[in-house]
Order: sequence, then structure tokens, then C-alpha cells
Amino acid sequence: MEEGFGELRADVRHIRSEATDIKADVRATNVRLDELRKDMNTNVQVLRTEFGKKLDDVGNDLKEGRKEAGAQFDKLTDKIDDVKDRVEKGQSQTADKFERIQVRMDGGQKELAEKIDSVKESLGQAKVWALGLYIGLAGALLLVIAHGFKWL
Repeated sequence: MEEGFGELRADVRHIRSEATDIKADVRATNVRLDELRKDMNTNVQVLRTEFGKKLDDVGNDLKEGRKEAGAQFDKLTDKIDDVKDRVEKGQSQTADKFERIQVRMDGGQKELAEKIDSVKESLGQAKVWALGLYIGLAGALLLVIAHGFKWL
């Protein structure tokens, strides 16, 4: 049995040496992890700083862009107002011209109506005169016929 204990003791010593090696490896790994953690923290701080600067630059660029956009918007608004004023002026001038044309057309219509009325009167007078001539012609023809048949 002593031999069995001897083997067990050798196995236990072997396991202890292995455990010691594993502990040393774990310590070395912990040291490496600590160094890696420090490097990562340093890198994260650098990234935060650079990212903050970039964000500030982007914010400043946005502010400048907004100012430029506002200036361009104001210019466009002024141009639109100018075009609007010109269109309104053109509309008022066109309306004035249409009113003048309407007045001239109204005057022309009155003149035309007066001329048509005078032509109607002339035609009425001409009808009366033509009727008188027709009656006179008929009377003269009857007179000629009466003389021809010696009725008179």
C-alpha cells in the first residue's frame, strides 16, 4: 500500500506543480490584461478627445452653414418679393390698359349704335319714299292705260 501512497504523493506533487504553473500563467495573464486595459483606456480617451473635437468642428460648420443658408434665404426672399412687385405692377398696368380699351370699345359701341340707328331711320325714310314713288308710278301707269283705252 505504501507504493500506492507513493504514487499518489507523486501525482499530488505533480498536480501541485501544475497548479503552481497555472497560477503563474494566470498572474501573467492578469498583468497582460491590466496593461491591455490601460492601453484601451488611453486609446478610448484619445478617441473621445478626437471625437469631441470633430463634433465641435461639425457643430461650428453647421452654425456657419445655417448662417449662409439664412443669408441665401433672405436673398431669395428679396428676389421673390421683387418679382412679386414687378408682376403686381404689370398686372395693374395691364388692368389700366384693359380699362382704356374697354372705354374705347364702349365709345365705339355707342357710335356704332348711333350709326345703326341713323341707317335704320334712313331706311325707314327710303321705304316711305319708295312707296310714294311706287304709288306714283302705279297712278301714272293707270293714267296711261286709261288714256289708251280712252276712258278719260
